[in-house]
Amino acid sequence: MNELTKEEYVTPYGIALIFAGLNDKEWLPNAYEDQSHWLVWLNLDPRFDNVRPDPRFQELLKRMKF
Repeated sequence: MNELTKEEYVTPYGIALIFAGLNDKEWLPNAYEDQSHWLVWLNLDPRFDNVRPDPRFQELLKRMKF
């Protein structure tokens, strides 16, 4: 995925989805910084259910005023 981002734009939200599936929350702040329009679904997207209990995830929701 890192190689692909060197050649074309890949939304950080999409990368965050992949990493969330691996129980890794590190890419979500990148999606926030990129102002990804997909973040409007963050609080509802079931693909993030496994990282939802993490305090960093909850803090991101607060910053987004969800």
